[in-house]
Amino acid sequence: MLFISVMLLLLLNNAFAEKLKFQRGTTEDFSYSLTSSKAKLTVGLMTCFSSPPKNAAVTLVRPTDASLQHRFKAKVLQIFSDSLSIELERVDVHSSWEWIELKIEWIVYLENAGSDWFEASNGLLYKYIPIRMSYEKAKTECKKLGAWVVVHASTNETVLTQMHNELVPAIKLRYWVG
Repeated sequence: MLFISVMLLLLLNNAFAEKLKFQRGTTEDFSYSLTSSKAKLTVGLMTCFSSPPKNAAVTLVRPTDASLQHRFKAKVLQIFSDSLSIELERVDVHSSWEWIELKIEWIVYLENAGSDWFEASNGLLYKYIPIRMSYEKAKTECKKLGAWVVVHASTNETVLTQMHNELVPAIKLRYWVG
């Protein structure tokens, strides 16, 4: 079995080594922008929390019609107990768009991150754990924290640079991203 030096970058947070409270979901909603490549949208979370989540991120925005080639990035502007206010920006072309239905995937964190977690510009949280382990062990350790090891890395170059600069400044070894 191959062992490598590992950096677990765990999505989610946990200040006390217990499972983090979070919720993931998907919302479908209509959006348009007649004059620019940006628009604001309120995303219903389809659940109501007793207080607003501490952190949130939109992880995917795409048209429900697979034939449309629109690509978007989203920024969370404000977090409410039952919804997120987001700004959509069309990134495939710098132009407006007609009414389309969008699938929006999101994650909300119900607790604050501990000081040993790093929040990247994509709104997701990562943690560095300098331990040597196999992929299977990394998956098990992530699961204990309520997190997961991802198979595909972020395609956002800014986030990859942030993760590398913040979490591995002196380490030039292989690592798991989770």
